[in-house]
Amino acid sequence: MSHQIFLPPPERPTLPLPSHLPIPTISEILNHSNINSHHALPILLQIAATLYLSQASAGESSLVALTFLAINDLLASFIQLFSQTMTGFDVWRTGTVRFPFGLQRLEALAEFGLGVFETFIGLYVLKETIEDIIIGLSTHEVLFEGASGGHHHHHHYVKADPERYRNPTMLFNGIYTNRFRCRVAAGGIDLPVLYLGLCTAYLIKMLSPHAKTSKLIGIRIDYLTLASCIVIILIPILALPSRQIIDRALSLLIAFIMVVIGLAAGRIWSSILLCFPSKDEKTLIRNVVRNPSPRC
Repeated sequence: MSHQIFLPPPERPTLPLPSHLPIPTISEILNHSNINSHHALPILLQIAATLYLSQASAGESSLVALTFLAINDLLASFIQLFSQTMTGFDVWRTGTVRFPFGLQRLEALAEFGLGVFETFIGLYVLKETIEDIIIGLSTHEVLFEGASGGHHHHHHYVKADPERYRNPTMLFNGIYTNRFRCRVAAGGIDLPVLYLGLCTAYLIKMLSPHAKTSKLIGIRIDYLTLASCIVIILIPILALPSRQIIDRALSLLIAFIMVVIGLAAGRIWSSILLCFPSKDEKTLIRNVVRNPSPRC
């Protein structure tokens, strides 16, 4: 008489998920998008202002940091518009057998990537600014003394060339340069920065690109670019002395804030990524803000 020792496992119930939902094509996304002039115009103006500012830089580290802030605002605007457009499709919020979390997780993944990008850019600006400060301190006249026959001393003054220290393969090497010069005379108005500030204010009013991340970390990221524009505009208007020192200090401050915000945003969004799926996104975000732990 045979006895069955190992019993077969019970049959698993069918997952309460649809097996398939149509993924929208690019043409369907464009047709379904609610992008109009209120969305497209501030983005186009911001792109033009960013390009204009990048071309106007004349060895000013603060302008480079400001350019990266504007690029970060543009990327956040694109993520927000894409998320708003995809909300109208069932596959965005509804999980399937193929995509158990739904495609909504792409938004959290993009925001996490944006936080990592901001951290990297902040560290890059910090590194380049500190390197420019060190190179600037080394570009003084160095005295070399040599003796000829033990009686006559020959003095040779060698002017250090900052460009000798630059790596031609360095990222954004064309933007950074040690040859600082004042683009705007004392009492004048910095038009490229003013244009970017107006475009950023318009972008904040129409889109609020960092609204969700700002609520998560408790810092209004939207106003960082605008505040930096105001400070840079005030420097020539007030005719402050030592403008190169102020420029380097402002660049270090902006870069440090970018690193702090990028790390905070990356930590929060990584926790949200690990907590998917969730039926209530608002409850999920509220719980993660209260206890930013990957265990959900």
